Amino acid sequence: MYDITSQVNGIPIRREFIGKGDFAIKSTLNKMKKIIRLSSVNYYVRRWAEEIIDLSETDKEKADAIFEFVVRNTHYVKDPHGFEFIRTPIVPLKLIEQGKIFAGDCDDLVVLSLSLAKSIGLPVALRAASYSIMPKKPFSHVYGLVKLDGRWIPFELVKQNGLGYQHPNSTRIMDMEV
Repeated sequence: MYDITSQVNGIPIRREFIGKGDFAIKSTLNKMKKIIRLSSVNYYVRRWAEEIIDLSETDKEKADAIFEFVVRNTHYVKDPHGFEFIRTPIVPLKLIEQGKIFAGDCDDLVVLSLSLAKSIGLPVALRAASYSIMPKKPFSHVYGLVKLDGRWIPFELVKQNGLGYQHPNSTRIMDMEV
């Protein structure tokens, strides 16, 4: 069984080769999906989500509250060149609990935000995107999607332009429901 708290209470990094190209992206998205599913039923993550939202709010207001919480308490920083870190939401939440700002890349922000959203019953998905004009250019970015009123709404935290924003020039996308 995968212990989601291992990044806080044990060895924080496990090195593994995930492949290249679209296979590597699917592998990474599947790892993120697994972390989000496990995290969304973690009591610590759920308690944070309950503190962030007002339980009487609409689903859109809940999604907005989670979005704003992540924007206020995180800072985008790339992973080291040649490495892909995917941290469970426990890592940033522990830092935030200590009054610190969490620094992570797009996949870290997605895992945090979608774990919180899924823990309060919002349907979520992952979206990998490419912005190159060259055909079959590898995916270079990932962001979340939240289903509100039957529509998938972008949950793009890197640009921080608000719930529903997505970069207008994506040339390829790959979605994976969580």
